[in-house]
Amino acid sequence: MTIPSDKHVGALTKSDAIYDNEYNKVVFAERLHEVYYQIKKAVDQFGVFEDIYICDLGDSVDGWSGYTTRGGHQLPQNMNNKEVFKTFVYEHKNFFDNLLQSGMAVNYHTVIQTCDNHGGDFSNIVNEALALY
Repeated sequence: MTIPSDKHVGALTKSDAIYDNEYNKVVFAERLHEVYYQIKKAVDQFGVFEDIYICDLGDSVDGWSGYTTRGGHQLPQNMNNKEVFKTFVYEHKNFFDNLLQSGMAVNYHTVIQTCDNHGGDFSNIVNEALALY
């Protein structure tokens, strides 16, 4: 099981932040690739799994139009809503295409929490779009 939570797609890390943490579309794609690599590493060590669960614990996207979806809490963001949607869906499509074609498990499952304090309905929308794919 892997738990890629708190993705915060669209979040802008300020230059005066405590940690130097560049975050953008490329970094997000690299992080999903790292999840794939860790699964592959486990398969190389233990063999093909009966089941692989991908669990997402929320905060898939950082917000909507520079605010949390519950409103009132402004967030610095580096993508507009359309860019967040495309980045989230297309990068996950690539991840799941690779995973499902890899033969690393007999069965694949996803468990996704979409009632979060950052993305709220937008998290649900991007994950529903991914599920339809």
